Parts: sequence; C-alpha cells; structure tokens
Amino acid sequence: FPIDMPDRRLLGGICLDVTAQHQAAAELASSEERYRTNVQKQSDLLCRISADGKLTFVNDAFSRYYSRPKGDMEGASIFDLMVVEERQSILDTLSDFLANPREFDFENTSRLMDGQLRYQRWMITPITNSSGEVVEIQAVGRDITMQREVVEQLELGLRERDLVTVTQHASLDRPDLEVTDHDGGADRL
Repeated sequence: FPIDMPDRRLLGGICLDVTAQHQAAAELASSEERYRTNVQKQSDLLCRISADGKLTFVNDAFSRYYSRPKGDMEGASIFDLMVVEERQSILDTLSDFLANPREFDFENTSRLMDGQLRYQRWMITPITNSSGEVVEIQAVGRDITMQREVVEQLELGLRERDLVTVTQHASLDRPDLEVTDHDGGADRL
C-alpha cells in the first residue's frame, strides 16, 4: 500500500508468517490419510447409517463381505441386507435407540449375494449433534457364523449325550429296550 510523504512516496506492506498454518494443515491432511487408511483396511465391517436407515459410509471389508461395490451400497437401505424375519425387531430396536441414544451391541442374520445365511455381532454407537440428537449411527460388526455353529454343535452333542444317558438309566429296569446312539446303531442293554 502506498504511503505519501512530503518529499517522497513509499510503499508499505504487512508480512505475516503462515508457516505454522501450512505445517498444521499438512499434519492434519497426513493424519486424515492415516485414519482413512486404517478405516479402509480394517477387517471389521464398518458402516455409518442415517437415522432413516440409509448407508452413508461403508469400508472395504463391508463392501467385500456383501460382495457389492461401495458406490452401490452407499445410499441403500441397511434393512435390505437383513433377513426379512428380523427386520421388524431391528426397526423396533432402532426406534428405541433414536429415542434413547446409547452404545449397545446385538446379533443379526444377513443373507449374502450368494444366498448364504451369515450371523454378525454389531457394536452400535450414536453420532449426535450439539443438541444430543442422533444424526448418524456408527456400526462395527464381525461375522460370528463359525462361533454360532460351534456352539450349536456343542449344544446338540450335549442334548444327545443327555438323552442317551436318560434312556440308559430308564432301560436298566427294562432289559428288553434298545438304546439307539446318534450314529444310528443300536445296543441291547
């Protein structure tokens, strides 16, 4: 800016060192990139859901799990990924969650593109605005199908063992009874 003096004209200016702001912006960008990479490389299923049940974000693991491109999933209804029999229960849970925001976990069943039924456990976290209203839901999930199947097999084995034991005890008074084991064979007591 010009400065008029009686005997001459000067040019003046203000110099501001913005090095710190540029360094902070570069560090922030680097931190955001590390965060984005961590989220995308997670093995857990990660998504964000709007209050009306639309997917607003899915990570790579979520996209791979459901065999759908991320672009096709974002904006789609989360309820389309769930088995029909569980939708009403989950809608009721979502309604309660929106009225009483809190962290919680639950299990549900999904049908994948190839028709497989899979079980997941989800940790749900509310994302709220300054008024405390839920604006988004963050969900982190894991496939628990194998664990569920192992537990079911163990429970079945225990029930079969208990049935054979009860039948054997009941047969002690009746030697003419046969006990059939789980392999289809029969033993005379």
